Amino acid sequence: MEFPARGLIYDRNGKLLVYNEVTYDLMVNLKNVKKDFDTTELCNLVHINKDISEQEWKKQGIILLMFPSIIEHEISKETYGFIQEKLINYPGFFVQARTVRRYPLS
Repeated sequence: MEFPARGLIYDRNGKLLVYNEVTYDLMVNLKNVKKDFDTTELCNLVHINKDISEQEWKKQGIILLMFPSIIEHEISKETYGFIQEKLINYPGFFVQARTVRRYPLS
């Protein structure tokens, strides 16, 4: 899925009010996940709590089987760079880039 970038917003004096920033989400498509993957290692890679993520996966149940789902929102650029080369060991997991709105005055 592609997320289109939205336009910048300026006030009447030309001061930037709203801009876009690229962020990354860790996604999973359970149809492609190996049954014997190391959940602890994956959770350590992206710095998430294994117990919480397993509970969340069980709670989402059938939805996770039908559609790719977000495992972790807004991964930092540094974490993205680090895990991108490691994700080859985790079929079914991938990173999706998207833009989010930022408000510098807030």
